[in-house]
Amino acid sequence: RRLIDRLPPSDDSGVRKLVGQLALVVAGEVRLTDALRAQVDSTVARLALAARQDEAAVRQTMAAAILSEALNDLGYEAEPIEKTLFAEGGMVHFHEAAWGDYYMRMRVSPERQQINFNLVRAAASGEHANPHRDDVRIENAWCSESGLKKLVGVLKDRGLDFTMVREIKAGSLPVQVVSPAEVPLQGRRDTSAEAGSRRRQAPSVSKSI
Repeated sequence: RRLIDRLPPSDDSGVRKLVGQLALVVAGEVRLTDALRAQVDSTVARLALAARQDEAAVRQTMAAAILSEALNDLGYEAEPIEKTLFAEGGMVHFHEAAWGDYYMRMRVSPERQQINFNLVRAAASGEHANPHRDDVRIENAWCSESGLKKLVGVLKDRGLDFTMVREIKAGSLPVQVVSPAEVPLQGRRDTSAEAGSRRRQAPSVSKSI
């Protein structure tokens, strides 16, 4: 009977079959074998692992939702955040309107349990002039109380806690220059700007009766 109690309620056909076998043992119709005990142990371990994985998946999905909402509430424009970001890893860009062609690139590495932020500038080939003054200005804005620290504080308040392990001083390294194609958010902004330009340039239509 104690072996039956170790098995949680489940719709798993294997668990139901095992409970049926144990019921026969309780009724005295069959003997309790070592193989049956081992099967109970392995089934309990399998169900416990599945429960932990389900709980982890829920936490990871919630973490993605918390991040998305926090960026939106703080006024950032961000790429869509997949619910699997904290499970499978990936990269997301977000941006403030005042940053121009600068974007914050966020990389999530679940296997290392790390989140990395680094500033990038989207520039087409031949447009890689050194805008060092702008680099430092944007980096200083991000490293200020209203940038990274505020985002971290909001995330912690909402249940997404992490520890800062390294922070590189603004201006100590050159900002990475990337192709606009590497920043989906840049393409979305360019498309919106082109659409707005076409609307403004559209000729007026008059109708006479």
